[in-house]
Amino acid sequence: MTSETHDEQSVLSRWLQATNAESTNPSERRKRARVAVRWPVSMCGTTSDLSVETTTENLSSVGFYCLSPVALEPGVGMTCILKIPAHHPASPGRSAALQCSARVVRVEPPNQDDQYGVGCEISDYRLVDTPEAGS
Repeated sequence: MTSETHDEQSVLSRWLQATNAESTNPSERRKRARVAVRWPVSMCGTTSDLSVETTTENLSSVGFYCLSPVALEPGVGMTCILKIPAHHPASPGRSAALQCSARVVRVEPPNQDDQYGVGCEISDYRLVDTPEAGS
């Protein structure tokens, strides 16, 4: 296993550890803890040509929340790519990517910037290779 592959898996492992814990807030309806991270995400409809580029607001081991310029429909299946910063000292532009199957479970009305709040539930995911910036 290369050092870069090990670093990417370490990022994924830390994310899973941080978000796999049960939520400790008794008034929280979510089952898993959420982490406030702003990672780029590309979302593509599984049964349509819908494509959305946005950024996560927070995520857990079972889902994420983002703002979308497009009103998505609850229940719609999406294939998503979350770009995870790897923080590799030898390659500062390097990132890892998490490809996941997700389903839109909640859509909030648009905010003052015409962005819809979208909650997605992750059903399956895998780490995929990404080229280094500038390659």
